[in-house]
Amino acid sequence: MADLVVADIADVSVARLHGHACWDCGAVDDELISAGEAIVAGFSVPWPIVKCSRHAESGSGR
Repeated sequence: MADLVVADIADVSVARLHGHACWDCGAVDDELISAGEAIVAGFSVPWPIVKCSRHAESGSGR
C-alpha cells in the first residue's frame, strides 16, 4: 500500500476523496490506480485514493 496521507477536508475535492480523480493532479481521463488510503481530519475512517498512471509510476505526492 502507498503512503497514508493526512489531509484537511478543505484541501480535498469530493472527486479525489471518492477515488474518481487522481489524488495528486485531479485527472479523471487517465487510468486510475489504487494508491492507498487517506486519513482526513474530522473523519474516523480512511478513504481509498487513486492516482493516474503518471503519478502512480513516479510516486509523487501532492
